Parts: sequence; structure tokens; C-alpha cells
Amino acid sequence: GLEDAVSMVRAGVLSILERSQRGVRGSFTSPGEDLETGVAKSVCTRTVTEAGVTGQNAEQDYRTSGFVFIFSPDVLDRTDWYAYPKDQYGAINGEGRQSPDEMFQQHNESGSPFDNEQIFDAGIRPELIAGIGCSDPKMRAELIGALRSAGMETVHGIPVESFVVAVEKTSDLIDVTHRRPPRSNTPQDIMI
Repeated sequence: GLEDAVSMVRAGVLSILERSQRGVRGSFTSPGEDLETGVAKSVCTRTVTEAGVTGQNAEQDYRTSGFVFIFSPDVLDRTDWYAYPKDQYGAINGEGRQSPDEMFQQHNESGSPFDNEQIFDAGIRPELIAGIGCSDPKMRAELIGALRSAGMETVHGIPVESFVVAVEKTSDLIDVTHRRPPRSNTPQDIMI
């Protein structure tokens, strides 16, 4: 919900164990599976690449729903992450584990699979959050309001109305990471 999003903007995206140790409350997508597979100490993300959602892979440019945390490509400079082409609930020894080179090769050759997964140990620092994409204008306005109510007019020097961006498709998320206006937005989409 909105409280979780505000907490993540402030503290970063934290694993179940990190949140518990710090006394941070919040909801989780799949806590039972996370505890069983060992990923409770990590954060799971999905990767979208330009080549993975354009040209011959344009059919992989899915519509987004809800709100999506968008990370700087710099997060991939970390050396403690691993990847899967399909959701494995962050399993430490899941089927099809990929190296970074294998992951990017797959995205470039056959698109960005909707359920791909990258796992980062402990969490992702708040300064690596490039923005939040919202597919619903009402939700976007509510999130901007929640951030302002929490005393945030800017995030990393970016005005909150530019940090929380209207998006429609996964290709828009790429634009946000590069500080470009999302390609599917029209001027009225950006207005509050």
C-alpha cells in the first residue's frame, strides 16, 4: 500500500529479514514461499531491457498495473545478485539460474520475459530507486499525496510529481530510468 511505498522510498527496498530486524512493518508478495526458498534475506526484482521490449520483441512490451518501483541500472553493478528466466521465488538453487551475461543475452535475443527474476541480497538502497511508475492516475495522485504528507517534496532532488510517473507499458519504465518522459505519455498524463 501507500505506507509501504513511502517506507521504501525512505529506507530502500528491504528483504523480509532486514525489515524484521529494523522493526519496519510492511506487506510482502509471497512471504511463505520466500521463507521456504531462502530468499527472505533478499529482494526479488524483474528486469526489462530496451532490446527486450522493442523491435522483434515488441510483443514483450506488457501493460503495467498498480505501481512499480523503477531502479537505476546502477543496481546491476552489484556483485551479489543472481537471476532466473522465470519466477523461482528467489530460490538459492532454482532451475535455470543465469549469469548476468546469460540474462542479458536472453533479453536481447528473445525479449524480456514477464516473470524473469533478479535477486539482490538484503535490499536495494533508496538512492538506487529511479522513480515509481503508476498506471492509474488516481493511485499516482494518492502516492504523491502520501509522499508529501510524509514531508517529501523531492526525492533525490527530483520533485515528487516527476518521481512518481504515469506509465502504461514496460517500455515506459526504461524511459524513467534514463530520466526521459515515458514514451506512451501525452502531456495530460503527466498532470496531477
